[in-house]
Amino acid sequence: MEETKARSGLLQRAVSVLAEVTPKFDVWTTRNGFKHAGIFVPCTTEKTSSNYYHLLNVVGLSAKTVASSVESSDFWHGKITKTFEWQCFSKDFNELGPFLELFDDKISDSINSLYFLPFNDKKMPMIFVIAEFEDDEPITLPSATESAVTLKNMIELQKNVDMKISTLEENLDKGLQISPAHLFILSLKTCVEKSLQRADVERKLSKFDMVDRIEIKEKVIDSVAHAAYAIIEPLFKSPNCIHLGTDGEIKIVIFAKDEPDDQLISFHIASTLRELLGEESSKQILLLMAGICPNKKGTLLFLQKG
Repeated sequence: MEETKARSGLLQRAVSVLAEVTPKFDVWTTRNGFKHAGIFVPCTTEKTSSNYYHLLNVVGLSAKTVASSVESSDFWHGKITKTFEWQCFSKDFNELGPFLELFDDKISDSINSLYFLPFNDKKMPMIFVIAEFEDDEPITLPSATESAVTLKNMIELQKNVDMKISTLEENLDKGLQISPAHLFILSLKTCVEKSLQRADVERKLSKFDMVDRIEIKEKVIDSVAHAAYAIIEPLFKSPNCIHLGTDGEIKIVIFAKDEPDDQLISFHIASTLRELLGEESSKQILLLMAGICPNKKGTLLFLQKG
């Protein structure tokens, strides 16, 4: 028992150290001058074991691009051949054609170069992508090895539920000294479904059966919600809390002595998400007041499960 506790403690300490030295995805991309980037993540549908890729982390790319990014793993065979090395494709050499369908047609004409870095696994790697637009500053690529390690660490930390819950608990302890918790649910499902329709995803998904299509659409909705979460998180300073839910939902907790103005909050969120969702779709976000909770246990339960 003591040995198990010791190992658990060492693991938690290792995760804490990793978190201290690993930047968030948007911070790292900004630091390196990557204005438009994302990570293509491999997935397997549960029913048929079909392999496909979709975008998970994105900066400077639209929800429509996230919807357009879905492709079977066969698409990538022979296109990206060297794991843990940068591979570059340029408009000047007519190399972009096979990849443009992965992007929103509104921006595909503006792409001048694409840079890919496969990492994490040789057989089914995650694929980091940078899109360099014609009016962007020229990109200086960092070390492929160091970038691959950093990207892998980012993904691992995103999966660490215990670390997220620990942060939430700290915020709740501070916030409940100010006021009861005002609970909100931000739903992006409707506006993301509109993006799916505009991206003509049904055509791409025709190669999958109906059960797979439903599962893949859920992944795309979650990916856009993940991107939205990263964008709006700075709006809710500690001790306020924001937590990514499921089915396109983001949970928000606000501590304030006066009742928060939900219309004003909704306006600020929509304005902040305009680049990601588009002008019309950003107007279709739904912010719901879910009540007021006076204690930590109930508030934490809301954030985790709704």
